[in-house]
Amino acid sequence: MEGNHFGGPLPVSLVHASNLQALELRDNAFTGVVPSYWSLPSLTQLDLGANNLETDQYRIPFGNLSSNLQQLFLTENNFSGSIPSEIGNLGNLTVLQLEGNRFSGRIPETLGNLGRLFVFSLANNILSGRIPESIGNLESLSELYLQENNLSGSIPPGIKGCKNLVMLNLSHNVLQGSIPPEILSISSLSKGLDLSYNKLTGSISSNIGRLINLGFLDISNNHLSGVIPHTLGDCILLESIHLEVNFFYGSIPLSFSSLRGITKMDLSQNNLSGEIPNFLETFSSLQLLNLSFNNLDGVVPTGGPFSNSSRVFLEGNKMLCTRDPILQLPHCMSTISNRKRTSYIILIAVPLVSAVTILAAFAAIILLKKRFRKKKLVQKSLGLKKFSYSDVAKATNEFSLDNLVGAGRFGFVYIGIFKFLAHPVAVKVFKLDQLGEPKNFFTECEVLRSTRHRNLIRVFTLCSCSDQVGNEFKALIFEYMGNGNLEIWLHSNGLSETKRMLSLVENRPFIRG
Repeated sequence: MEGNHFGGPLPVSLVHASNLQALELRDNAFTGVVPSYWSLPSLTQLDLGANNLETDQYRIPFGNLSSNLQQLFLTENNFSGSIPSEIGNLGNLTVLQLEGNRFSGRIPETLGNLGRLFVFSLANNILSGRIPESIGNLESLSELYLQENNLSGSIPPGIKGCKNLVMLNLSHNVLQGSIPPEILSISSLSKGLDLSYNKLTGSISSNIGRLINLGFLDISNNHLSGVIPHTLGDCILLESIHLEVNFFYGSIPLSFSSLRGITKMDLSQNNLSGEIPNFLETFSSLQLLNLSFNNLDGVVPTGGPFSNSSRVFLEGNKMLCTRDPILQLPHCMSTISNRKRTSYIILIAVPLVSAVTILAAFAAIILLKKRFRKKKLVQKSLGLKKFSYSDVAKATNEFSLDNLVGAGRFGFVYIGIFKFLAHPVAVKVFKLDQLGEPKNFFTECEVLRSTRHRNLIRVFTLCSCSDQVGNEFKALIFEYMGNGNLEIWLHSNGLSETKRMLSLVENRPFIRG
């Protein structure tokens, strides 16, 4: 009688149908409590799902159910209260589906006695507490659904005992701890693995490569970190992968090139870096590629899914550029290759070469010697070898006005904070958009190269490279002195609240210099 418009209470007279084996009343509008159909001696299948039935005194009398019962469907009703431990007495159950109700309390350990259980669902209730270890006793279990509850604690490694699982869904709970590598060894998982919307931490074990039959993976919206293991590329049957909203870093694994049947890939809102692999433009079946809000850089591929802006999402990656205006990213210069375009000069720029060959060779020898000494000094004091445009941009908060400490004819000076340095530095960025301006950079390098004085601010290094869209970028990086400039100390402008005064001893370096 399923799928009709029957309403009102269930007929009590059916409790006398002692030979009834299957009773299917789902998808109607029955209300009230359930008569004692549970005790019908020949009943093997009972389906009361998708009605408006409720619990008698907040308890379903599972203990009075026929021991012959094999399939029990009570989905999408108003049943409430706890699941009694007597449910473990129904040793012949193969299907138990209680999702979409208001069951509360803990999952009873006695569920581990249902050794013949094939499909088990408690999804979309208000259950709490830990997932019982006894679930690992259900060796015949094929599908386990515990999503959308308030389950807490860690995922029990004992679930690996469910060695015939094809679907595991623990999403939308408050589970903590790491993903047990034992779960990632259940090679029978093929329909899907969903651990999303929890509070899981740690990295992904390389064991994930053992899920060679997996078709769906969702571990998004957790607190997972580390690199994405390259062994994930061994799961060649994957059609959908969701890793978004975590703390993964590193590059997109090149092993993903083997995921030829992928239709959805979401790696957004992580800390991924490096270039977008070119092999992704050959994925003809890819319907969604979300790489937004990472730290990816370089030139975006143009073929395959990248030719359709409705299928690819790349916003929030400030170092990406494209030759295709469809993707609404900064335009790359046509002469820039797909490789990284940034070149670094470690210490001091090469001075202008003299027209006289002998003098040029002599100058080069002197410069190389000074370079070597400077390199040892910088490495000893800073542990630093080079700065990139990306380093400088991050250190100055993307050249924010809040970091600007001065401006002049030839450029701007920002205070910069590098995460690998203990003290702030001053970053002088040269204006290069006017005729002859690049010469000012080389001139200043030449002056700094040949000038030494203990009262002059020390230069650490320079950055001579290209920015994220290929424009020439040059900057010098100095020791930062936080007490203002010499003019402020020697000539008060009358605007400061406290007039700066220098003693004779403090003035001596200025007089001597």
